[in-house]
Amino acid sequence: GDLPLETFLAKRESNRAIVTAVGFSLPVDGGFRFLKVSRVKPKGVSVLSIAAVLEQAPDGTVSSARIALGCMADRPMRAKAAEKALLGRKLTGDGIAPALASASDGTSPVTDPIASAWYRNEVLSVHLGRLLLG
Repeated sequence: GDLPLETFLAKRESNRAIVTAVGFSLPVDGGFRFLKVSRVKPKGVSVLSIAAVLEQAPDGTVSSARIALGCMADRPMRAKAAEKALLGRKLTGDGIAPALASASDGTSPVTDPIASAWYRNEVLSVHLGRLLLG
């Protein structure tokens, strides 16, 4: 049956399931944003990656936000606190400030040869801000 990706990833170590299909709706034009941060361009291993799907109301406020983070835990994860902080706000420096402040909530990046956990935590809000202000 259908299973949200987040649930599948959370159970991947105890689950022997196989993905046979993936379904999703296409975001509105201009609603998808992606950023990969790496030390070697363009194909280097990621220091971190961020994907966002945003919908805005006619007044420019964010009506829906989904933000996925790569390299900020042992598996891809959502930045749910940042998503919630964006709702009802405009994509301006002041508008996104609460989302940037909460971006690393719930993350647990690892230290590896590419980057330290400390570094990943420090630069996440900077890169999320660049992505959102795009």
